[in-house]
Amino acid sequence: MLVSQMGQVELEGVDEVPLKTGLEWVPEEGVEFKGRSGVDWHGGFCEGMVYDVLAYYKPYTHNRDWGIYYVVPSIANDLERLIETMYHQGINEELIALTVAIYPSLITIHEVCHHTLENVRRLMGLRNIYESHDEGLCEYTAFKLIEGSGIAHPYPLVALLNPLTPMDIHFHGDHIHVITRFGDFVIPFPISIRWRWGVRYPLMVSGGDVRRALTILYKWWGRGNDPIYRPRISNNYTAEFLRNYWLQLRGDLVPFMDHALTNKPVKESLWTKLNTDDKRISIITKCGDKA
Repeated sequence: MLVSQMGQVELEGVDEVPLKTGLEWVPEEGVEFKGRSGVDWHGGFCEGMVYDVLAYYKPYTHNRDWGIYYVVPSIANDLERLIETMYHQGINEELIALTVAIYPSLITIHEVCHHTLENVRRLMGLRNIYESHDEGLCEYTAFKLIEGSGIAHPYPLVALLNPLTPMDIHFHGDHIHVITRFGDFVIPFPISIRWRWGVRYPLMVSGGDVRRALTILYKWWGRGNDPIYRPRISNNYTAEFLRNYWLQLRGDLVPFMDHALTNKPVKESLWTKLNTDDKRISIITKCGDKA
């Protein structure tokens, strides 16, 4: 085991950084799905927080109550509409279930990446902790890591993120039971399904199945045409920055050990800072179009 100049843990023999400017996550060809989420993806940095509509990240640089917050009403509405749309388009029932199971992990990894970017910029002595092109990097990272979690992957803990979020998703035949800190809610499931992998995110499924599920979410959220959230790495990053980001992220993704495995400015684990918010939040109403 080696330790980099920034203090992150490096693994011997794993020196390649799988990130470079211009990379983009491309959806699976041949996945027939039409439908768009009603979510208004008007996110950005506002009032010291990173708003991503379905969730937001409060940086420790500006907030004592820092951490990741899931916007439960928005997620519940979006999930219900997604399930109905997939069902009416004749999507395979197991692909529907896998897409729903992946949903919270995709949101979680995106927000973890905002935390990682804050850590990196603080450690590198950079002035800003957020840039608008961070959204594309965070989305690219989330899609790539979850895509890899369905096959042999160097970070199998990614597949365990779903049980760690404060949204616990259970499939109960004709409905989905979602448990949060603000109480439970039920989303009608239009088919009676036997979830053969169990009630949570499967540890091992085929890479093709995961890519198809991710492609549905990509299309549902309109990522291909989104100027901010399109999953690609901006040319504004340097190779040094991306390397530091990758090394930091590997530690930040280890639940409850992230503060021990990395030399980040805050000495608390991000995984103790996952919260839910029972109010719909709009960055437009809070900050106007300035964000």
